[in-house]
Amino acid sequence: MNSWTVRTRFVVLLAALLLPIIALSGWWAIEKQRDLRRVRGEFVTNAVEVAVLPWREALQGARRALSTLREDRDVSRWTNETLSPDELARCEDYLRRLLRHLGERFALIALVDPQGAHRCSTSPDPGVGFEGLLPRVRGRAEVVVSSQPATGLANPLVLPAAVGLARDGQFAGLVGIGIAWTIPGNTETSRSPPVWLTLIDRQGRSLGGANVLPSRDQLRLAIEDRRDALRGEGGDGSTYEFRLLAFGPDAPLMLAAIPAGAVGVNPDGSWLDFALIVLASLVALAALWFGAGRWCIRPLGPIRRFAAAIARGEDAPQPGGTGPPEMRSLAADIAVMAGAIRAREQDLRASLDQRDHMLREVHHRVKNNLQMISSLLSLQADKIRSPRARRHFSDAQNRILALSVLHRHLYERTSWAQVDFQAFINDLVRQLSMNPDNPAPKNIRFDIRAPVMAVGPDTAIPVGLIVTEAVTNAFRHAFAGVEAPAISIQATQSGDMVDFAIEDNGVGIPDGIVTGQDAGRLGLTLTRGLAMQLGGEAEIQRGSGGGTKVVVRFPLPT
Repeated sequence: MNSWTVRTRFVVLLAALLLPIIALSGWWAIEKQRDLRRVRGEFVTNAVEVAVLPWREALQGARRALSTLREDRDVSRWTNETLSPDELARCEDYLRRLLRHLGERFALIALVDPQGAHRCSTSPDPGVGFEGLLPRVRGRAEVVVSSQPATGLANPLVLPAAVGLARDGQFAGLVGIGIAWTIPGNTETSRSPPVWLTLIDRQGRSLGGANVLPSRDQLRLAIEDRRDALRGEGGDGSTYEFRLLAFGPDAPLMLAAIPAGAVGVNPDGSWLDFALIVLASLVALAALWFGAGRWCIRPLGPIRRFAAAIARGEDAPQPGGTGPPEMRSLAADIAVMAGAIRAREQDLRASLDQRDHMLREVHHRVKNNLQMISSLLSLQADKIRSPRARRHFSDAQNRILALSVLHRHLYERTSWAQVDFQAFINDLVRQLSMNPDNPAPKNIRFDIRAPVMAVGPDTAIPVGLIVTEAVTNAFRHAFAGVEAPAISIQATQSGDMVDFAIEDNGVGIPDGIVTGQDAGRLGLTLTRGLAMQLGGEAEIQRGSGGGTKVVVRFPLPT
């Protein structure tokens, strides 16, 4: 997250703030969809109930009429006796009056004896097939409705319903009513929405009515699962809301269909608000992303380039005054800060130049003073007749010479705290070889190998004095009788340590110095003391060629 830009963080923050709103709107859309589906289901159910109400009333009327006829003794008697013409006329007149009283929803009423013969009927040719209901009504007191419509009648659809008759505890036949199911294709009058009714059997086959059935498999599965509601495509290719209504355990089913577009309640519309909220959230995130880039990131570009140029010490044009007021104010403040930095840099550069000049002058004057002291010592040494005293004066003069060479290297370099180690050793050895009090052999050869590294005065002074002591001692004592005198100065770096070795091919040193028994000489004491000042140690030993070797090991200066 630390690598995220400000724009990314703002977008993530806004997304986190919008997430609860989106979640709440999604939950609200789901709940609203459930409510709309419930309202839609209730709307369809109510419309269907209103549409099939006449057929329910007709079926209930048939049941009431049949129950009344079952209790009438004359009706039971008429099915078990051979009727006289007067009795037959009386029976038919009674049934016709009852049929007229029941209304146009009923086609006929008939009496059937236990053997299936029609005894009395309101129609001279019933053709209903009440005799098929004899096995079902025998020994039962409730009304039985046929699962198949009657055939052979003028009315397009007549559904037989019957009830068993009994006399003196014996089965006396049945009385049946033919319910006229004259179903229009559409029950719409002034009512909305339109309801299409179709009578179907238990296998999903149409028995009459509108041809808007769903697929046969879908309808059969709904009947088997005892589902009373389904949605699908009708026979005309339109989408309908279907309802299945049962009028009895064996009676046919009524399938009611309402066009889906006529319901007026669309549950899927509840997602529109949720989609609008999500779309608005995405638009807000996109606006924040591009707005931050337009009014924040883009104006910061020239300011960043201007600041980077100032940091590199380059001259750059002041960033323009584009963008929001805050960005213009920031650009102006950075320009003011850059001007102050330039002014301060100029002051510091002037101060540094003045300091460099003063340091160079100081080192130059110190070098001149040391050379003056060396010259005075040389003049004083000319008045001394004792060789030992002259040697002591020469030693002092050489040590002063080492300090003089160091200060000359300091004021000749641009860095006052660092000395080129390689150049300093070369120059020092050359100056020592020119001293007339301890001249170097004319054919002497120097082998100086040191890494070109910059060291400070705290390291250069002890190293220079050690080189002075070792080289001066070699000039005086090492090369008597040596045909090819040579001095090797090697400095190697090993990790964070420096090994500094000065070796000659002279006559060597006494055993007492090597073993440490003769340690009272000033040069040896000074060498060991300077090595300790460097944080290391000095060792005096014989060289590989029999000469003298001074080895100083000290830590690499930091």
